Amino acid sequence: MDESEFKGKVTGEVRWASNGAYCYFHPYDLPYDWLCSRESLSRMGAAATELARLDGMLRFIDPETVNVLTMNLSLRESTSSSSIEGTRSTVDDIFRSEMETERDESRARDNQEVVNYRRALLTGFERLPVGGRITVELIRDLHRVLMDGVRGSDKSPGEFKTHQNAIGRASDTIETAKMVPASPESVDFLLDNWLEYVNSDSVDTVEKVVLSHYQFEVIHPFRDGNGRVGRLLIMMILRRDGLLTYPILHLSGYLNLHRDRYIDLMYRVSTEDALDDWLGFMSDGLRDQSRSTAATVDSLIRYRDRLRGEAQDINESRTIDMLFRNPYVCSGDLVSELGVSLPTANKVLKRLESGGILREVTGRKRSRLYLADGIMELLR
Repeated sequence: MDESEFKGKVTGEVRWASNGAYCYFHPYDLPYDWLCSRESLSRMGAAATELARLDGMLRFIDPETVNVLTMNLSLRESTSSSSIEGTRSTVDDIFRSEMETERDESRARDNQEVVNYRRALLTGFERLPVGGRITVELIRDLHRVLMDGVRGSDKSPGEFKTHQNAIGRASDTIETAKMVPASPESVDFLLDNWLEYVNSDSVDTVEKVVLSHYQFEVIHPFRDGNGRVGRLLIMMILRRDGLLTYPILHLSGYLNLHRDRYIDLMYRVSTEDALDDWLGFMSDGLRDQSRSTAATVDSLIRYRDRLRGEAQDINESRTIDMLFRNPYVCSGDLVSELGVSLPTANKVLKRLESGGILREVTGRKRSRLYLADGIMELLR
């Protein structure tokens, strides 16, 4: 880490290890001694407005539909957040893996990371009520779920670091890494301050989300998985403050699309106190992705209602509902879930295929698998 690059005075300071072997960045306590610009306030306000609109639209949707939307859209967020860390899995991959075993071992491991992320996200929302308190125990438990059986599972899941870590390329050492986060000895104290800040009711929610995300990444409390936990905690804070009742926001899609700027701006907050740039970038992401997610919700519901209206019988209508839980389907699914015979199941699938709703994707004569391309396209 190049000490000369760190010229800021607001967000933290460079310190040296006791043995003088390396330096690291120690963040100051939240809230920082700083006033944001009027432009930043305006962009944060726009983000809060769009988040409230997104959350409000779900209040008028029936619980069963909300549950389907939550499962699908939380998967989209989980896929994008995991992709930032290098996984290759897509939403399509995860849905298909629920229907048939993934034979590529590398892809199967990536799929499991995404599945773990969604499980951690849903677990967090279940455990944290609106107005509740985010705790150290919750953070540790989310990390355990996230790291279960995947990369990093050998790096003390749920336990804070006991040795100095670094942020950079896999080949970097503490001496060569571009960024060395807070020391292990300071983690408990810094997280106590972080928790006091995020559980406060006197801090603007969008500002809280944006600054606490930066702070968590600079603390970097775990040996591995800090980026994913940090993005999970964005959703937890929005949940805690009542701006996101369900984990449907696709913020990581924006962060993945602008990955280089996302990483560079976090670094510049440490080196240059670039807080207004960071607030603007993240606020715009929250605003844009709230709008985008709302449009996806509306499109999915409209498409489902249209398909339901065109259904020829109850079996076809119920199959359409199944497709909105997983756009992949086979005849055995209809037999087990609808209680129909195999010939009836095949007839329903053939009618939906003829209508352009389903497409057979295996080319096999037996054990055929169908995909509802229209639904998958909306989820992509």
